[in-house]
Amino acid sequence: MRTIPCFIALAATVAAHAQEASFTPAATMPSPGALVAHTMLMGGTYSATGPDGVSGYLMESDTMAMLGLVPGVAVEAMLPAFNGTMGSNDPGKRIQGTGLGNMEVDVKLRLLKIDFNAIDTLRVSASAGSQIPTGTGVFGANSVDPFVASALTYINGRHGLGLNARWMFNTGSTFDPAFATQTTADICRTGLSYLYRIEPAEYGHEHREAWYMQVETLGTYETDGSAEWTMGPGILMEGTHFAFEVAVQLPLWMDAAPNRGNSNFTAMFGLRFLF
Repeated sequence: MRTIPCFIALAATVAAHAQEASFTPAATMPSPGALVAHTMLMGGTYSATGPDGVSGYLMESDTMAMLGLVPGVAVEAMLPAFNGTMGSNDPGKRIQGTGLGNMEVDVKLRLLKIDFNAIDTLRVSASAGSQIPTGTGVFGANSVDPFVASALTYINGRHGLGLNARWMFNTGSTFDPAFATQTTADICRTGLSYLYRIEPAEYGHEHREAWYMQVETLGTYETDGSAEWTMGPGILMEGTHFAFEVAVQLPLWMDAAPNRGNSNFTAMFGLRFLF
């Protein structure tokens, strides 16, 4: 008779950490004392807009960790590193080399949690934090830039829906490697994701790794007028303590400020670990 309670506990753990898309943060968080580590390697190419725009490639490696503090509260941190070659007629916009970006630290708070059964759930979270000037060379800013964010996660059987929005307040001169230019603009980022569990069709008493197909659409708006909208597919495999993912983002619409850079595509490979 202990099999059913154990299965319910396992299924609840799966629901709490599964179906988080690659680029759209979920409203889920680890239980108190649990640690989730996530590393992502991304690469993309850019084409110039305007005579002094930038073109070339940029690689980014993000190392993230989230620790559950108490029920419904977690702290998370992310440190990026960059490598790229971006050319421009403007010497101040050229990039060639490797360096760290600005670290992000924030506190995440659960606002809503409705578990319809062991798998299906609706969760909403909010977070507040800041970018810290840890960047090296041209890959970081010298200001502390706060941000606020919110996320929604809905799981219904084999279907998962994610929604996220974040606003960062620029307090100084922030370098955004995606556009390779100095800017004092605030930045709003949004994400909408849909995941479908390919396998297993249903969870049994014994846990199996789950395979998901995902589609994400991402939006970025900067208060200097720059904006972009991208979309792409991905695959996620998730086990009890380990997951990997592969995803691509392709541009749908862009309105870059003069002499900036337009993204041509972004490819990503990621690993996740639950301790």
